[in-house]
Amino acid sequence: ERTPNFYFQNVRDRVKSVRCTGDAILFLSVADKISFTLLRSVLAALSGKKNAPKIIVRLHPLDNRKTFEVLIRSFRARVVLSSSDDITKDIAKARVAIGGETTALAVAAYSGIPSVCMWRITVPLPFKGMRRATSVPGAVRALRETLRV
Repeated sequence: ERTPNFYFQNVRDRVKSVRCTGDAILFLSVADKISFTLLRSVLAALSGKKNAPKIIVRLHPLDNRKTFEVLIRSFRARVVLSSSDDITKDIAKARVAIGGETTALAVAAYSGIPSVCMWRITVPLPFKGMRRATSVPGAVRALRETLRV
């Protein structure tokens, strides 16, 4: 018998209680160069597109905020850097989540948000709704397929 993960259940329950029309892309950074490269590719793919969803970027505490601000300003996309201390609020606004090897993507998927994971290792992904990508172009393609844009 499986032992429940109370943290995941708590987040999922809180997401359900504050859920609004989830229409944003939630980008979850993992504090390495791949996050910057992946975000740049996502922004390039959606920049200037009609009806492109808003992108909420949730930085890792070790990320340099200024570096990401400069990147974001260089594209014509609706992007905000999250200022929320509570990941629940960001997940509740998401239509899809994307990022690197982070537990936050599993939390998003467990909360019912389709998630695209830049996950290069071959262990099974823990939840339905998680889609593995082994390259940046593959992750962007999976994101576009999930969004149907």
